Amino acid sequence: MAFVEGLALCKLRPSVATIHRQAESVAKARGWPVPGYWTVHGIVADLDPALVTLGADGTKKYRESFELVYRREATKPNEIWQADHTELDIWVVDERGRAARPWLTAIEDDHSRAIAGYAVNLEAPLL
Repeated sequence: MAFVEGLALCKLRPSVATIHRQAESVAKARGWPVPGYWTVHGIVADLDPALVTLGADGTKKYRESFELVYRREATKPNEIWQADHTELDIWVVDERGRAARPWLTAIEDDHSRAIAGYAVNLEAPLL
């Protein structure tokens, strides 16, 4: 069964008839019981579509088709920028003399991962 699955998950996926002929040849050479065509067909048909995509098309196509979160990837600089806000774990004194935690806003170029800009403010960002 693992041999048949391995053949079915090759990059250039052969037909079920080709897989059956190869499985038959290996089984005879090793003295194993020879699987029937419909047994091989059933094994191939029962393969998880995600596993078939991973084996035949690679990890990038698998991620595009089966990951729950869609990730965009920039192909050149300045194509996509990302911004994030976080409240810092430090305390500063504001203009009225009160303790406050500042917010950091950073903007990053997705392609190069370079920080394109940042700001530190005492007011929470508008979301």
